Amino acid sequence: MTLQRLAIAFFSFATMICAFVASYYWLRSSQPTPEEATTPNASISDYPELHILTAQVEIYGIRDALKEASLLNKKAAKWSAWAAGLGGIAASIGIF
Repeated sequence: MTLQRLAIAFFSFATMICAFVASYYWLRSSQPTPEEATTPNASISDYPELHILTAQVEIYGIRDALKEASLLNKKAAKWSAWAAGLGGIAASIGIF
């Protein structure tokens, strides 16, 4: 096996690993799990502040889940960029 073939195999394998890591992060980012607030047992007309507080808690949970998904998407994009770069190097080596 020549050095060129070894280099192509190495960069192709590295591309595959980076692509798998990126897909794992994208899979995790597509499954956000915001915490659900329990619905108060009181009437909204009797205790409106309790219902407002419950809505605020739900909003904060959704916001935190979106932050987590955004961070995971950012990581996945970086790994995907590495995969594209390594794949390009492997293709360039194959040309020459």
